Amino acid sequence: MIAKKLLIFILILISLFLLIYFYLSKNKKTKTIAVKINHQTFNLEIANTVSSRAKGLSRRKHLCSNCGMLFVFNRPAYQIFWMKDTLIPLDIIFLDKDKKITAIHQAQPQPHTPILKLKRYGSQQPSLFVIELKAGQSQKIGLQIGQTINFDYE
Repeated sequence: MIAKKLLIFILILISLFLLIYFYLSKNKKTKTIAVKINHQTFNLEIANTVSSRAKGLSRRKHLCSNCGMLFVFNRPAYQIFWMKDTLIPLDIIFLDKDKKITAIHQAQPQPHTPILKLKRYGSQQPSLFVIELKAGQSQKIGLQIGQTINFDYE
């Protein structure tokens, strides 16, 4: 009888823990940063963990014209991006440790494409940051390789 009550108690505790965990994970507020680029302000979601960088903007059906994502890596390295499960065209902007643009790519969705056949978009030099914007925004605001984008990231 005691063993049965103990088992029920443990199951209740596990259920309560899972409920709290899922509630907290669903209600995490996405960190954003406002970045002014060539007189236009963009609200960029910050992707600074392995899981948030892996997810990126995948599965989104819409991205506003002044929205995007700032990927922050632990150290400068040659970065490679792809459009796995990404539904909207994007500009991918690679920045070095000094926030200088080293490469700009316009990437198109590739639905139903096997992972090994997805096009890769890479940095020309080690990158510490990558910005993704709605496709065409880089050209619209006149971004150029060699230009520095100033923003405060801790």
